[in-house]
Amino acid sequence: MLQTGNIFTDILFIVSVIFPLLPAGIIFIKKIYCNETLNFLMILCLMNFVKNFLLFVSPLNTASQNVITSIFTLFEFVILIQLFKQVFPEKIKKIANIFLIAFLSV
Repeated sequence: MLQTGNIFTDILFIVSVIFPLLPAGIIFIKKIYCNETLNFLMILCLMNFVKNFLLFVSPLNTASQNVITSIFTLFEFVILIQLFKQVFPEKIKKIANIFLIAFLSV
């Protein structure tokens, strides 16, 4: 964990690590996870929590932090594409699928 010397900054950092659990918890407690959009939102929040928790708990060097951040950013990008694809018309959904397949295959 990065120690700044300021207790207020350290507490805000801990809150920012835990905060993504709030929407996932609300979705899970209210049992509204049958909606596909909310499933993607819950997965995105949980992935964000895991990434921040890994960076918070384990003392890693800069290269390891960059690898973890890059991997989780790629998965978050895929989840965001799937999340926003729900509101697009059918033609744009097909283009988004082609873009996503091309992006992931590279």
